[in-house]
Amino acid sequence: MKFYSVLSFVAFLFSFFNPLPSKEEKSHSLKFFSQSMSFSSKIVMGSNVSMKLGEWFIGSNEVLESLIWKNQTHGTRTKGLRLTSLLLAARAAVEPLNEKIIGEAKDLLLTQNFRNIVALTRIGGVKTIFSICAMFFGLQNCFGLSQSTDSKYLFDEHRIRYQLVAQNPQGEKTLNWLFIPGGPGCDSSSLLDLAQMLELSGYVWLIDFPGNGSNTEGISADYDYNEWFDLMIPMVKRFENPVIVGASWGGIISLLTPELENHLVGFVALSSTPKLFLEAAAQCAKKYNLPNFEPLMQTFIQHPSQETFDKMLDSCIPYYFYKKESLEKGENLLRSIAFSFRPAMWGLDKLVSSNYSATWIPEKVPTLILGSEFDWMTPFELFQNDPRFLRHNIEFCEVKEAGHFSWIDNPSEVKTAFEKFSARLKP
Repeated sequence: MKFYSVLSFVAFLFSFFNPLPSKEEKSHSLKFFSQSMSFSSKIVMGSNVSMKLGEWFIGSNEVLESLIWKNQTHGTRTKGLRLTSLLLAARAAVEPLNEKIIGEAKDLLLTQNFRNIVALTRIGGVKTIFSICAMFFGLQNCFGLSQSTDSKYLFDEHRIRYQLVAQNPQGEKTLNWLFIPGGPGCDSSSLLDLAQMLELSGYVWLIDFPGNGSNTEGISADYDYNEWFDLMIPMVKRFENPVIVGASWGGIISLLTPELENHLVGFVALSSTPKLFLEAAAQCAKKYNLPNFEPLMQTFIQHPSQETFDKMLDSCIPYYFYKKESLEKGENLLRSIAFSFRPAMWGLDKLVSSNYSATWIPEKVPTLILGSEFDWMTPFELFQNDPRFLRHNIEFCEVKEAGHFSWIDNPSEVKTAFEKFSARLKP
């Protein structure tokens, strides 16, 4: 907060020694201020409040520009700017969170457009500095700076954590790829190498629901993880042209959310399953002479703790990787990331007690079912033998010589599959 406050104050002082802003500066300033207040309204105030404000104050850009520049000439510049700030924030709040705007705002903040901030301070006088500081506070929250010591994270009012890990915008309508990790409980950083390796067109996000992985700050031990199901749609609606990539559990929770049919541009079920998989995994263990993780799983169920969970996870590692050279790399990955036992315990109980079976079969949403030849945890045949998924909009792709973590065993085939699927998508 100190850095942005100082920056704003310097801009304010600088305004005393410069002429009034040009028409071009006014335009850039309005755009920057509008985008910044959008972040503030969404992140600081929360969606419910900002939606109500938006419905009440919504107006056109022409009216808003008139309010700012007309009030400047009438000598009521500060009041006009402060009123317009509220209007801009409210208007922006009713629009989906646009990652392109996030990138542009970052550029405006950190590059040559600093002079546009200066232009804003010249318009409103001394009191406007407080509006500028509030604007930067909104940016802080947008990029996670005020809620985490790690500035790479963004949080919403539900404590869902977002991390933008790749961006390659192309065209006016850009895709937003939302990677939901496995487990449940496995930190989304487990998908970082995959997300960056794919070089997807658009913006690529890693998603962690409250309590997942290392996203545990402020989450109590008795947190109800069933809330995750209620958060799926609000999370997706924050983005324009969203495409979910659900890895293992990420695919399962998606297939248990039928409402996604009306919100997604595309869906990828990666190493996932349409039904309970424990029996199929046990059969793979016998067929391929894999270690039996059942005893350690029962120990975890009877005595749930991080220690008993970690031991069970270690016994599952041979199920995840096919190639010997991948096993060591994968083992190091899983032991280096946060994998929380509480959501894992909840997820296991949820699947077993409900005898899990997918309730969402994508009807029109372009869908890629991406499985592996040697996935011994969630065998690809579970999808292949499920007639519900034999639809024109659903494509099956089996990655050869790969296990549950197919992008580690065979990254080139996984990348090719994503490239072909991405070409099918039309925002």
